[in-house]
Amino acid sequence: MPENPDRWVYLIGSSRARVVKIGVSNDPEARLQELQTGSPVALRVLWKKPGGQPLESARHMYFGTCRAHGEWFDFGEHDPVALVQAAAATLGYHGPATEPETREPTRNTDRLVLDAIKAMPAPARKKEVARAVRMTRGTVSKAVGRLVDGGFLAREADGSFNSAGSGKEVR
Repeated sequence: MPENPDRWVYLIGSSRARVVKIGVSNDPEARLQELQTGSPVALRVLWKKPGGQPLESARHMYFGTCRAHGEWFDFGEHDPVALVQAAAATLGYHGPATEPETREPTRNTDRLVLDAIKAMPAPARKKEVARAVRMTRGTVSKAVGRLVDGGFLAREADGSFNSAGSGKEVR
């Protein structure tokens, strides 16, 4: 499918809410400001790629089972950016996406786990992280997996994890 370089397909969401908006605009940052006015949580552009209505419509159809309402989608505990990027390749749209310069976890659970890991002396153990964030070890394990996939944590050969850039480990 052809891309429209004058239009952007975007993903707007918040680390405080699970729903994200898949939309199309000439100016995603201006659209962000419009959406922010009516939002109870701080929103940000999570992902954008040159494209147009065909790319947006293809994404809406592809993620139809995740539709919460209108153009808002709930991907559960999965990273919406990773899913949307993977869908781009599946749908035949290639080339790099433009992402915000500063990335942070898009799920509140992941943010809490990452913050707890950064605050603990190295190496942090999943059991200790679970206790600190008051979650089950299974929930922490899933969050750690998403954080590794998202590049926020690095998995070491011995099974521990390093928080990107901090040198702190999690086992």
